[in-house]
Amino acid sequence: MVYATGVLEFLGAVGLVRAATRPRAGIGLAVLFVLLLPANVYAAIENIPLNGDPATPLWFRIPEQLIFIAIAVWPATTAGVATRRHGAPANRPGTDDTAAVRR
Repeated sequence: MVYATGVLEFLGAVGLVRAATRPRAGIGLAVLFVLLLPANVYAAIENIPLNGDPATPLWFRIPEQLIFIAIAVWPATTAGVATRRHGAPANRPGTDDTAAVRR
């Protein structure tokens, strides 16, 4: 199960790279991290090691998970800000094809 969720996290990270998939990937990752929170709490309380490493303490896991959720939501909510702020290339003066027709 750990490897399956790792693959989902990797695919979500790949989705964050492209602006077109960034909102869905960020929300998907945030949902995944929320769903994984009970498993992380259980693993910390039961002291379950991973690959021989000791379990991460609960006091560290919960804030870490909240940071992961915030980092996933951030690019999802700001995905179109740069495009809107600078304007699409067709909206910039002198870059559309109609400028030649007006001359």
